Amino acid sequence: MVHEQEFLIEMLCRLVRNRDAAKVRSKTKRLRDPEGTRAYARAHYKANPEAAKERSKTWKKSNPKKARAAEKKWRDDHPESVRESRTKWQVNNPEKIREVKRRRRAREFGSDEHFTSEQWLKLKSFYGNRCLCCGREEIQLLRSGLMLVPDHVVALASGGSNNISNIQPLCQGPRGCNNIKSSRTKDYR
Repeated sequence: MVHEQEFLIEMLCRLVRNRDAAKVRSKTKRLRDPEGTRAYARAHYKANPEAAKERSKTWKKSNPKKARAAEKKWRDDHPESVRESRTKWQVNNPEKIREVKRRRRAREFGSDEHFTSEQWLKLKSFYGNRCLCCGREEIQLLRSGLMLVPDHVVALASGGSNNISNIQPLCQGPRGCNNIKSSRTKDYR
């Protein structure tokens, strides 16, 4: 290993002109002390996080296959960290999780349309954050163990779309309006 490094260094020195001598010295140092070089790089990245992130983004854009392979290897080598990170994201983004589940359920019924979390929040706000059937506000519903959920006016099972124009806010839970309505077509808007 040492002989190979010295051979490479010698070859580099022969191939490089005087103006590139600094590069050769740097390469030589990196070859002789790889752990020291890594420690220096870690310290530099810690001291300059924005520059490190930018350099990483640039490298990922110019090397997409290598980047995907490296990310996959890291995920395979660190399953606990991946699980922890995923759980943390899910806890911090419950509405996004619900949106993903709603989209998947709609696709199962053959609807390619979907509404976003932002559209749902605007619709709830438009109706005063109330259940359109019983008229209770979202705060009252939460206190009684219910929650305001998007209900399809024409159910997905009956061929309804998953578009925001087919959605109305109803309460759900034990004896909630959405549970009572079930899959019937009833427009409370």
